[in-house]
Amino acid sequence: MSDAEIARLRRVIDTLDTEIVALVEARARIAIELGQVKRADGRALRDAPREAEILSRLALGLTVVTPADLAPVYRALMGMCLDVQTRALATPPDVAVGSQATVETHPAPGVKCPPSSARPRS
Repeated sequence: MSDAEIARLRRVIDTLDTEIVALVEARARIAIELGQVKRADGRALRDAPREAEILSRLALGLTVVTPADLAPVYRALMGMCLDVQTRALATPPDVAVGSQATVETHPAPGVKCPPSSARPRS
């Protein structure tokens, strides 16, 4: 593969990364709103059945990535959104906070995530 082709593909990845970050930011903003509604209604921020539902739904559309590949990424995203909600509400969390702590100590039912020590670092 030529250097030019590698550079082109890296630019595509850079563009996708920028789009992904914008979507993560949008998800976090909506998570804050959702957290405000839940707290006003007296509900816990974390909803394990909803997390399992999200993972199951997203697994249906996969063609390259496996559900086992996607689960730890999405669980980290959900844990991050819980952290953002907790900070935005400035009240004690419903669960152990910290993306990794939340993901590893409070997994959604039926979904396994390897401990952070077993995951490759990038």
